[in-house]
Amino acid sequence: MQSLPSWVGSKDMRQPRQLGCVLAAAICLLAALACGLGGVAVQQRVIEAPQIDMSLGTIHIVGYAQTFACPPQTPCPPTPVSRPRPSHYVIWVLTRTEQPDGTREIVRQLVALPLRQ
Repeated sequence: MQSLPSWVGSKDMRQPRQLGCVLAAAICLLAALACGLGGVAVQQRVIEAPQIDMSLGTIHIVGYAQTFACPPQTPCPPTPVSRPRPSHYVIWVLTRTEQPDGTREIVRQLVALPLRQ
């Protein structure tokens, strides 16, 4: 029977692994904080909400600021003259499925963030 090298399971091997775990946790925490602060900055109108329009296979993701939180491809009520600024930032997920009787599109609202007036 062969014995394992002396460095296997030693303190020298555990230290880089622990450091890697701490760095990964710190990066995840920073990413979560950045997303939260970004959402607050958009809501408070510190930064402009990004326009999103991307497709991933049968999934289409759309995000935009608008006066009413209406689904995409659905007519919204006309914008009142007294409130020309968008009041919501919305993100929609459209999923297209092929069925025997034709194509079906399911629309789901992912985010509806009210914007500060």
